[in-house]
Amino acid sequence: MLLGEAAKTKSATALVLFHRPEGESPVETGRIFYRLWLALAAEGLSLWPMAVLADDPETAAVLRGRFAIPQGRRLITVWRAGPRPRSPQRHAFRSKT
Repeated sequence: MLLGEAAKTKSATALVLFHRPEGESPVETGRIFYRLWLALAAEGLSLWPMAVLADDPETAAVLRGRFAIPQGRRLITVWRAGPRPRSPQRHAFRSKT
């Protein structure tokens, strides 16, 4: 694979399952989603959404059972979380010749 994420996911500090009440307004869910993301970032965490884990019905069902997400709740996403790098990573987009 060109873009494998397995090593990064296995070495993550935590996986955060974000779930909300079924039937909640998508606007409210989105508002809480971004506020939580910003709050965790303010605490020094970097988060990478892995929405496919919530979007795939079979995978979401496994996660609901494994982590006891209560009935009446909808899994929105899973974040891979870890400490924010100490210094920004810089990428050279042009080759130096």
